[in-house]
Amino acid sequence: MLLLLLSLTAFAEDLSYADALQQALDRNASVLGGQLSADGARGALLASRGTFDPELSGWLGYSANRSEATREFGDVLSSFNSLSADAEISQYLQTGTSLTLGLTTSQSRFRYELRDTGLVVESDEPQWSTDLSLGLTQNLLEGFSRRYNLQGVRAAEQAVETASLSVLATRQQVLADTASAYWGLVLAQRLVTIAEQGLAVAEEERRIVLARVEAGSLAPIERTRVEAAVVQARSSLLEAQSAAAAAAEGLQVLLGDSPDGEVRAISEPAEPSAIELDDAAIAEEALRGNLDLQQLRLAEESADLDLRDARHALLPSLSLVGSTALKGYETSLSGSFAEVFGGELLDWSLGGQVGTPLGNRAARGAVAQREASLAQARISRESAERSLVQGVRAQVRAVEQAAVTVELARANLDLAEQTLAAERVLQEAGRALQKDVLESMRAVDSARVAVEQARVDHAMAVVELMRLRGAL
Repeated sequence: MLLLLLSLTAFAEDLSYADALQQALDRNASVLGGQLSADGARGALLASRGTFDPELSGWLGYSANRSEATREFGDVLSSFNSLSADAEISQYLQTGTSLTLGLTTSQSRFRYELRDTGLVVESDEPQWSTDLSLGLTQNLLEGFSRRYNLQGVRAAEQAVETASLSVLATRQQVLADTASAYWGLVLAQRLVTIAEQGLAVAEEERRIVLARVEAGSLAPIERTRVEAAVVQARSSLLEAQSAAAAAAEGLQVLLGDSPDGEVRAISEPAEPSAIELDDAAIAEEALRGNLDLQQLRLAEESADLDLRDARHALLPSLSLVGSTALKGYETSLSGSFAEVFGGELLDWSLGGQVGTPLGNRAARGAVAQREASLAQARISRESAERSLVQGVRAQVRAVEQAAVTVELARANLDLAEQTLAAERVLQEAGRALQKDVLESMRAVDSARVAVEQARVDHAMAVVELMRLRGAL
């Protein structure tokens, strides 16, 4: 049994508090999932910026047309063949400007035959036609605001920032959960040790009592009492071991490990500090660093910008539309290009386009909706700030109370140990009963448990205060 116990202990992994926190950050499923969500948000941001990427398109084709028509001079059989190509680049700018630059060139041949007379007219050489065109549309009212045109990009940027804050908040919560699980395991291990010590003391007490019963200095009833105390100590040890195994498995799940329970916490909780905490300064720090509150502020800022955009959309649409084109028509491709850049054949147009929905209920309704969203976001943020200040102050008091509880528990342990020593002396002098000694032994065990519980409670209270401050 001893060899088996030693082999099981040897396989248990010693884990420090710092290593547990780092492993949780590296392998916890919630942290990894949050990071992937942030990566997805950054991909969506890249896609939203693609709205302003220039687009290049092109076309190449050949067409043939053969038809017959009746004219005043007889039936005409016509055929037309064309090989054409065009390329166009277009872009939408953040200023609400749409630009299009296109180049089109084609080669064509024709043939006309008058069937009644057999007269044929056809092109001796292929004809080349080339157009270089530029089109522009500029929004002058709705859509003229750069901020309005960047709504999609801004929403994607805010999604990235929200996802990043969510990752940080998840990290903080995972660290807090890991710290709680780690100190819970430390407490469970201490309770196992205390239960083992209690069982050893109970068995030693049984040995002494049985010897005294055999010697006739104690009544036989004391044998029953001491046997019951040993059974109770064994039961307490089994409960403590089961709780320690469950605590180890819970910690391993948070760390991204298989829950086999083969882990041992080796760090000690920090001793309570004698420094008095400044709750006002800590609350101010929490208002700046709390990640949940930062997300609410970001939501309020986003709602405010959405309201501005909705008000901009109340404007009617007014666009300046212009186009120009240079043309060339020659018997050679080079000749058609030369004529284009000569600028002799020029087309251009300039105009305006205006439009607005009658009643404009959609835009006015959107403004009302955005106003309500902004008010709601502001109320949520203000309420969260008040709750955070109250929570921080309550947690400061909890930390201070936990420190006092540690001192009190240690004082009670000293008293219980002294009481047990006194009861043993009185028993040896025949002035105390065995049941009084057993009760004092249980009181010592309870006091030891209370000390360990108070130390872990203090450590957990400090962790929660740090989480509220966003300082984990």
